[in-house]
Amino acid sequence: MAALALASGVAGCAKHDTFRVFSEPAVCNIGSFGLAHHTKIAIHGQRGAYLACDSATITWRVNIAALCAAVLHGRRGLPARRKILAYQSSRSQQSGVAQPQGPKVAFVIGGPGSGKGTQCTRISEAFGYKFLSAGELLRAERQREGSPLKVEIDAAIGSGRTVPSTIIASLLEQAMRAEGWADSQFVIDGYPRSREQLAGWETTLSTRVKLLFCLSIEVGREEMKRRLLGRAESSGRLDDNEDVIEKRFTTYEDETGPLLEHFGSSGLLQRVDGERDVEKVWLDVQKLFQETRDQE
Repeated sequence: MAALALASGVAGCAKHDTFRVFSEPAVCNIGSFGLAHHTKIAIHGQRGAYLACDSATITWRVNIAALCAAVLHGRRGLPARRKILAYQSSRSQQSGVAQPQGPKVAFVIGGPGSGKGTQCTRISEAFGYKFLSAGELLRAERQREGSPLKVEIDAAIGSGRTVPSTIIASLLEQAMRAEGWADSQFVIDGYPRSREQLAGWETTLSTRVKLLFCLSIEVGREEMKRRLLGRAESSGRLDDNEDVIEKRFTTYEDETGPLLEHFGSSGLLQRVDGERDVEKVWLDVQKLFQETRDQE
């Protein structure tokens, strides 16, 4: 006997838990159910009861069960479809929302006496970047009356250590907002100077500004020392004495090396030979910033 089995629990339309339709193999066409050609079909339920029904009745029940199964199958597909449509709608809304604009930033780093400040001043004048010096911001904060950070900054600078990243990041953000935040361009002298300061930048400002590149002005230790001792005669800075200068060199070499590796691996590092005459250095720096402007 060929058998066609349907589960009414799935179809949700028959009172029987399970029913089976039997027919003679020589007469029944399973592909089309073949129910209309038989006068009687035996229906066997789970409870062992047998019913006698004409073929029209059974055909009607089977068709109803098939229809219910199809409806339920369609309902099972709805949640997935709704999720897809909701996701597409969400993506569409996100693409239509204007993202907040922040400033563009170029870092300029180099050892003490490498000429960072001189080049940053020229960049500001030639390309309209707003010039911020991490060192100058710290010195201004030390001189500000009633500053709660003065003691901590003095201790770090006096010993040749780097100032904590949270202080630097906070001062930089304050200065950028004071100068105009959106659509502005800043060149930042002497920042970051350590992995800690880089981490401070990454956790506070990196997602709100566009970092163009990090420019490293590279000068040998002896040349930097010569420049700093010459500057010490008129600068009056605490860190322009020979003992502190040596500590600064050591700190710079130890802490800036990993920064160069980081920016180099990110494709953001630009190097310039800073031992040459200031005008020759400027030609290379000027070319870099002009190329950046042309690409915007």
